[in-house]
Amino acid sequence: MTPGSAHSFANAPAYRATRGAVGVLCVLALALPAAAFIPKAKRVVAEVAKVNAASKRATALRFELSMRMGDGEPLARGELITHPTGLARLELRGARGLVERHLLQGSEHSTARDGELVESPRAFLPPLFLLQADSAAVLDAALSSVGVREGVVGLAPCGENECFMLGRPPGESRGASLEAALAEGLTPGFEDPEELSPALPTASVWVDVESFEIREMSSSSGVRVLLGPTASYDSLRVPRWWVIAEPGKRPVRFEVHTVMPVNAPASVFSRSWLMAPVLPAEGDAPPEAPAP
Repeated sequence: MTPGSAHSFANAPAYRATRGAVGVLCVLALALPAAAFIPKAKRVVAEVAKVNAASKRATALRFELSMRMGDGEPLARGELITHPTGLARLELRGARGLVERHLLQGSEHSTARDGELVESPRAFLPPLFLLQADSAAVLDAALSSVGVREGVVGLAPCGENECFMLGRPPGESRGASLEAALAEGLTPGFEDPEELSPALPTASVWVDVESFEIREMSSSSGVRVLLGPTASYDSLRVPRWWVIAEPGKRPVRFEVHTVMPVNAPASVFSRSWLMAPVLPAEGDAPPEAPAP
């Protein structure tokens, strides 16, 4: 018997008990829900910022797009300019020369239709600048500006995958994802609010657990935005489409035709542009939308 072996034999029962306890703990750990393995919010934010940078979106972007409701024909064509600082503007041109302009200056959203201000405008300018933040610090600031709680992250199904939910902790009532609701042919948050949205909406951003692309955004006012899969437009990668669902209104789908970097100083996003006289554009019919 080697030195210390008597002591080892004397403690063998305790050792076996300890080993058995460790085995039980390992089994329990494997049985824990996925939420127990959610990374810290800072890591998720950092990975999203890396994806934004790799997609070449950290600059002012100009989109040419069309707008439709449901499976109907496009109702309008539009030009959207979005800036990483949170500024954005959208001009929509519909049938019979109707022109509607939307302007986002920080948290202030203004709309004019044919040169006249519109009260209670539609939420047609989602915070796409979240897709343009190319550093964790910038993205943290952007998330805070739209009301997403710092350092909070949960996990939930979204489509065929799962998403990290920045701004919403594990276990908090979250309702169905907008993607799941639309797939079921439901109007999220309106027809069955108890099932499809929380009683008290929480600002959150849903991030795909594999690609770290932002899949969905929701505001404390109940507006929800679903972003489609990304596609390449030259060196840029952006969502091919997005759907905006507002309480009490039909969801609206914007489909991207082209996107390119653009020089857009702060003066481009001015109230004078919002209220400027409407000039006729070439053609007065919406363009054909790309296949979904």
